[in-house]
Amino acid sequence: SNNIPYSNDENANSQQLFASQRNINMKKVESMMNAPDIISQPVYATHDDYVIDGHHRVLANRIKNRPL
Repeated sequence: SNNIPYSNDENANSQQLFASQRNINMKKVESMMNAPDIISQPVYATHDDYVIDGHHRVLANRIKNRPL
């Protein structure tokens, strides 16, 4: 982990995260909504709740009203 501090919030709320990317591929989001193995993969966010990796998974979970 290169001595970078992190925390593991197993029940993060997808509604409370902010996007740091503008473009979202809705076809990708739709396919993730029906793929539990993909939608449940980790999402990486900053300490102030900006998504670094996992924008499509966050949106798919948000639409399904699921925790991350």
